[in-house]
Amino acid sequence: MTEFARGREGRCNIEVTAAPCAKPISGKTIRQFLKADITKCFYTYPLKILTPTSSGNYCRWIYLVTYGGGLVPGDRLSAEVTVGEACCVLWTSQAFQKVYPCNDNKTTNFRISFSVSSFGLLCVLPDPVVCFKNANYNQEQDVFISSTSNLVFLDWLTSGRMARGERWEFTRLKTTLSVFLDSTLVFRDVLCLKNTSQLELRTSMKQTNIVGFCFITGPDLRQFIEGILCDVGCRQAYGNSPSSDILMTVSPYYHQGSTDISGCVIRFSGWETSKVMFQLEKLLQPIYPILGGNPFYLK
Repeated sequence: MTEFARGREGRCNIEVTAAPCAKPISGKTIRQFLKADITKCFYTYPLKILTPTSSGNYCRWIYLVTYGGGLVPGDRLSAEVTVGEACCVLWTSQAFQKVYPCNDNKTTNFRISFSVSSFGLLCVLPDPVVCFKNANYNQEQDVFISSTSNLVFLDWLTSGRMARGERWEFTRLKTTLSVFLDSTLVFRDVLCLKNTSQLELRTSMKQTNIVGFCFITGPDLRQFIEGILCDVGCRQAYGNSPSSDILMTVSPYYHQGSTDISGCVIRFSGWETSKVMFQLEKLLQPIYPILGGNPFYLK
């Protein structure tokens, strides 16, 4: 029996902390960050971590790579990422995350845990997940933050291999994001897509090929959040027809017991991946100077 037939177990652990004698930098959107170093980087097959240093900024870019081009049936993968105090980290990918067909009732599992220390910024901006026909995928992502942490978290997926005519033909896809503030659960989003006895997924999704959301919170992102609430949440001019290519909405997010806006949740769907990605590029543009570049460039 090959490893692909029985699935693979892989894990990684990475820590980012401020470099010795690091001096803070400032930007228009974020208050300040320290130059960061990768102080721990451990991974096992089939996972691999790439940490380039050419972003031209203090923000550390981290790419998660999977050998074999994607996730296979029975995979049980896990990752732990720690962002140190006043550090900035971009967690991204090189290509779409492919999930291959699952047979014999097997499930592909991936669990990621992020921890963001005080005054840190974590931007999770991966390419979308692509589940092949008959894929069965379960993804769980936990984020632990403090009252002074900052977070930009993008989670999105496509209908499948559209060029091959596969649209919403996977067996099941479940993705969960849980955000904990000082160990207390303050936000959870669960998306579970599968056929039911009354309705097929492909029929219910109609022309939609991309769905996702972006969760943003943090005291140093307040100006960025207010801009999104104003731009995306504004009412369209009377007489203008809404676009059929992409739908996007935003709602304010409040920490429990707070009357002040603590963040926002952007939800979107669309027909073409390129158009949705272009819209996301525009939306996230204010944080690119801090990240040191646009992670969606040339994709």
